[in-house]
Amino acid sequence: IAEFRPLLEQEVSRKLGVTVRIGDIVGRSNGLIPSLELHDVRLFDSQGREALKLPSVLAALSARSLMGWGLEQLTIDRPELNVRRLKDGRITVAGLPMPSADSADSAGADWLFSQPELVIRHGTVTWTDEMRSVPMLALTDVNWVLRNQRRGHAMRLDANPPDHWGARLSVS
Repeated sequence: IAEFRPLLEQEVSRKLGVTVRIGDIVGRSNGLIPSLELHDVRLFDSQGREALKLPSVLAALSARSLMGWGLEQLTIDRPELNVRRLKDGRITVAGLPMPSADSADSAGADWLFSQPELVIRHGTVTWTDEMRSVPMLALTDVNWVLRNQRRGHAMRLDANPPDHWGARLSVS
C-alpha cells in the first residue's frame, strides 16, 4: 500500500487545492474490518505554511463504509490545526478557504457528517487573526468525538484554553 503514497498525495492535493504530504501508509487487517494508518500527514496553505499536521491517522473500513465511499471510523491522534483569519476577513481552516455564508458548497461538511464516527485525541488548535493583529490563541489537549447516525448527530468537545481563560472547556 505504501507504493500508492505519491499517487494519493497528488490526488488529495488536487482535490483539496493545497499541498498534501504523507510520511507513510500502512495497511492492517483486523479480521472483517481492515484499516489504513497514515503517519506524518501535512497540509500546507497557499503561502507554503504548515496548516495541518496529523502525526497519526487511523481509518477503519468496512463493506458498508466502502459502498458509500466513506469510513467506519476515523481516529486522529495529536493533530495540530491552524485556523486563520486573513487580513481581508476570509477564514481558512488547515489552509483551505472556508465557504462564505451564502455559498452552496457543503461537500466537506456533507462528507464529515455522513461518517459514522470521528475521534480526535490530544490535538492542538491555534487561531491566528491577521485582521486584528492579536496574539495567537491556542486550545490544547483537544478531544473531539462526533458520532453520526441516520437521524441525528452526537458530539463532545473537550479542550484546555489558555490559562488566563480558566478551567478546561467541555461542550456536548
